[in-house]
Amino acid sequence: QVTVFIWTWQMNEFTGAFLYLLGMVGLTLLLTSFYMVMPVGKISFRHALIGSLAVVILWELIRHLLVWYFSTLSMINLIYVSLATTIVALLFLEMAAIILLFGAQLIAEYERLDEVDDEDLDIGFNT
Repeated sequence: QVTVFIWTWQMNEFTGAFLYLLGMVGLTLLLTSFYMVMPVGKISFRHALIGSLAVVILWELIRHLLVWYFSTLSMINLIYVSLATTIVALLFLEMAAIILLFGAQLIAEYERLDEVDDEDLDIGFNT
């Protein structure tokens, strides 16, 4: 059984899926707060949430693909022997950085589209 503050759950067949989804929600909220705090300008919560959802989905997809690749097809242990863990860790870090930057770019594009829509509305009301 799992106890969090005053709530207690019995472990059953749905607990694994629940904990997996809870982890994804936690990662989404963490990335949303990261995207809202890091830039110099003000980012809307909705855009930060959209960017972080895209990052979480891409991260899970890439993570599952890389785990499958390294467990079935890769011969990295034969080539790099003791440095294999380092090579795999660096590859995961590079993928994470690229996906984080993709999320930031997605947020920037949404912000730009909102600015263009606001300018179009301003022009429409002035004429």
